Amino acid sequence: MSVDPPDDRAGGVWWIDIKCDDGFLTPMSWTQGVGFGAFTDEPLYGGRPDNLFQQADMAARWVFIQHGQWKTSGSVAALWLSHLRALTGTPQTQLAAALNRNQPAISKLETRGDVKLSSLVAYVTALGGRVDLRVRFDDWEAAIGLPKGER
Repeated sequence: MSVDPPDDRAGGVWWIDIKCDDGFLTPMSWTQGVGFGAFTDEPLYGGRPDNLFQQADMAARWVFIQHGQWKTSGSVAALWLSHLRALTGTPQTQLAAALNRNQPAISKLETRGDVKLSSLVAYVTALGGRVDLRVRFDDWEAAIGLPKGER
């Protein structure tokens, strides 16, 4: 691991490069009051992290998940449903009970390539989170509101 402190240590961004002997590399940032920023692509100057973690243990879990994904696919990518569940430490059986489904239904949902928005919202809500949608274009981005029943 290498750490680059900001020029102004009181309010700047600390950059952390995490490397493994097997070739895995992921850049992260840390900013006081914000937490740890994790990137799925090489960060561009002024770019925002794809993921934010206020606690170091959650950031470490993300690195562990990404390292496993990198060993399988050779790349670091956005999280998927099973990763969210792993980050929260929730077993499939517990999530299934919260969603009034059985464990095989949760497994199927986590491996499905096309998930309905309502299923995604229910899944994330059962984990204790919420879903916010954003669209990104080359020169702008915006939040998209969810229908009232999907919040």
